[in-house]
Amino acid sequence: MSDFVDLIKDEEFFLSKKAFVAGVIILFSVGLGLSILLVDSSLLRFLVGILFALFWVIFWITSFKSLPRNKTDKIGIMLFVRTESPKMRARLENDLVSGLKKLTGEYALGELLNVVVATNHQAKNSLEDLENQRDLSNQYKTRVPPEPIPPHLMKRFIKFQKRTNGHFFIFGQLNERKEGENQYIFQSNALVVHPELLPRQTQKLIKEFRWEDEIRFAEKAEFTGLQVTAKTLFVITNYIIGTVAAMSGSVATATKIHEALSENIQQVAEFPNIQAIRKSLLVVIAEEHLLLAVDNYHSGNIQQTYFHLEKALSYNNRFYNPYILLARLQFSNERNPQKALKTIQTAKSLSMGDGMWRYSQAFLEIYSEDYKKAYHTYSEIISHTFPGEDGTLDQVLEFNEHLVKEEEFLPSYFIIGLLKYKKAGNLPEGYRYLNEFLDRAQGEIKYQYLMEKARALKKEIEEGMSLSEGMSLSE
Repeated sequence: MSDFVDLIKDEEFFLSKKAFVAGVIILFSVGLGLSILLVDSSLLRFLVGILFALFWVIFWITSFKSLPRNKTDKIGIMLFVRTESPKMRARLENDLVSGLKKLTGEYALGELLNVVVATNHQAKNSLEDLENQRDLSNQYKTRVPPEPIPPHLMKRFIKFQKRTNGHFFIFGQLNERKEGENQYIFQSNALVVHPELLPRQTQKLIKEFRWEDEIRFAEKAEFTGLQVTAKTLFVITNYIIGTVAAMSGSVATATKIHEALSENIQQVAEFPNIQAIRKSLLVVIAEEHLLLAVDNYHSGNIQQTYFHLEKALSYNNRFYNPYILLARLQFSNERNPQKALKTIQTAKSLSMGDGMWRYSQAFLEIYSEDYKKAYHTYSEIISHTFPGEDGTLDQVLEFNEHLVKEEEFLPSYFIIGLLKYKKAGNLPEGYRYLNEFLDRAQGEIKYQYLMEKARALKKEIEEGMSLSEGMSLSE
C-alpha cells in the first residue's frame, strides 16, 4: 500500500503518458462500474464512464501545464531548478530554498520579497522557455546601442510572467557527479523583469548583472555547500533587483534592499562576483540616497533632504554631487554662505572635470559681496564647458529669477544678464537684464564694480547687435 501511495506522490510518474492512459482507463472503469448500480441504459452508463474519464483528462492536463505563482504583491523570486533524483530534490528544497527564505527574514526583507519554487516537472517544462528568453535578451541588449526586444518576440514570455507573477527568475539544474569525490554542481542563470529602460540604463544593468553560473561543492559538505549557494544567490539576486528598482523609480525599495545587503555581505563566500558587488555596493547606496535627497528637496521636505545627504556621504564621502546640494541647503535654508563656500571647496576637489561647483561658488562670492573674485569665477565659467551644463545653466537662471522676484536681490539681475549673454548666447535677454540691473542699482556704491562690468557688457552687446541684421534691443 505504501508503495502505491509513493507512486501516486511521484510527480514524474503522475504526469507521465503512462499515468495519463492508466488514469483514463481506471476512471472510465470506475464511472462505468458506478453507473451499473444507478442506470439501466447502456448508453447512459457509457456516457458516465466518459464523463469520469474526461474529469481525469482535464485534471491531468491542468496539472501538466501548471506553473508556480507568486500569490502576493511582493517581489517574486522564482526558482525553476531541475534535479535528477528525489534525493537531490529534497536537498534543493530543504537546504537551498529554505536557506533563501530564511535569509529574507534575517535581512529584514520579508515584507518585500517572496521566494517561490517550481516543482521538478514545472522546472523541466519551463527551462527551454527561460533559456530562450535569456538568449533573446542577451542578443538585443548587447547591441550598440542596446535595443528593446521586439514586442512580437516577447509575447510568450509576457504570458509566462503574468501566469507566475514573478519578477526575478533563477533557472538551471542541480546535478550530482562523480569526479574524484562525489560532487554537487549547481548550474544556473537568471532573468529580471523590468520596464523599458534608457540605453544608458540598459548598459549599466548589463554591467551590474554579475551571475555565478556554476557553483561546485563536495557531497560530504552538501549542507554547508547549499547554504553558501543560497547566500551567494541571495546577495546577487537582491543586488540586481535593487538596481532595477532604482532604475524603475522605486528608489526607497532599492535602498532598503541594498542597505540590508551591505550589513550582511561580509558573511558571504568570496566568489569573484561577490567581491565586485561588495566593492560597488557602498557607491550604489550613496547614489540612491542622493536620489531620495533630491526628491525630498523638490517636495519641500528639508529635514529628510538633510537626512539622505548625510546618509549618502556616510556611505561615500568622496561623492561629488551631494556636496553641491548640501551647499545649496546651507545657503537657502541656513543662510550661511561662508559654510556653503567651504562645502563647495570640498566639491571642487572631487569634481573630476564637472563645473557645477563654479556656478555655486560664483553666486556665493557675489552674495558675500566679494564682487571681483565672483567676476573672475564667472569668467572661468564662460571659458569652460562640461557635459550636462545646459541643465545646470537652466537651474541657475531659474534660481536667480526666483531671488529677483521673492527677495529683490539686485545682483541676480547681473548674473542672469551675464549668463544669458555669455553662456546662452541670448543677446537681447542679456541686454535687458543688464540694463535692469543698472537702472535698479543706481546710487548703490557697493555695486560700483558690478555696474562697471555691466556697462562694458552692454557695450559689447550693442556692438555685436549692430553687426547682426534683424535684431533689436529694447531699453
